[in-house]
Amino acid sequence: GAADAEASSAAETQAAAASAKAAAKKKRKRKEKAEREAKEAEELLAQIRQQRMGRAGATIGDGEASDPMAMIRARQAERSQGFESMLAGLEAKYAEPAKKKKKKKKATAE
Repeated sequence: GAADAEASSAAETQAAAASAKAAAKKKRKRKEKAEREAKEAEELLAQIRQQRMGRAGATIGDGEASDPMAMIRARQAERSQGFESMLAGLEAKYAEPAKKKKKKKKATAE
């Protein structure tokens, strides 16, 4: 009885230690992989920024090329202006002119 309990306890302790060691190894591997991916993502982001700076630098004023929110606002303004002019053109082409209201003559009592 007691020897079996001690043996199973020792086996459980060894299994738990091995499991903890394996978990620590997996955790370290996950951390290393995440660090590699983060480094790769930063490199890609730097490449994308360089490409966009090259293209956007010619069209956008100094300082604004690096500000993504300024780029977004400028693009939204361009789109809204284009949309407004399109609507004005469609209204001019297809809208019916407003009809003039005729005044009713008051009936005279005779």
